[in-house]
Amino acid sequence: MFCEACFLVCLRDRLMISILGKWLAPILLIGLIFLIVLGVIQAPVEAEIIQKSLTAFPIGFFRGYQTMDLFAAFFFSALVFNQLQSLSNHKIDEKAINSSALKSSLIGASLLALIYIGFIFLGAHYL
Repeated sequence: MFCEACFLVCLRDRLMISILGKWLAPILLIGLIFLIVLGVIQAPVEAEIIQKSLTAFPIGFFRGYQTMDLFAAFFFSALVFNQLQSLSNHKIDEKAINSSALKSSLIGASLLALIYIGFIFLGAHYL
């Protein structure tokens, strides 16, 4: 359902960033946090270790969750900068755009880090 909603939003590219930021991203974050909290509450106390840490770390580091967040960020950033410029009524300087982009990037990276920490915890307890 989330992918279908994203597709419908992307059909109108001028509204895409505002709709994603106001509606779809919070719904996704709330859903992921709900799943992580539910998994943490019901997590078994100890997990059976199948792989040694020396082999598990490289597999997790290179394969990860295969979400391609970094690739999406590169392509999506061009849309964000265009949206920041179009929302301003007057020409704003590059320093203000970079400052705004840096602040939003830090918020997004922090939220993404928290989600991944939750995924790591669940992966360690549920194998």
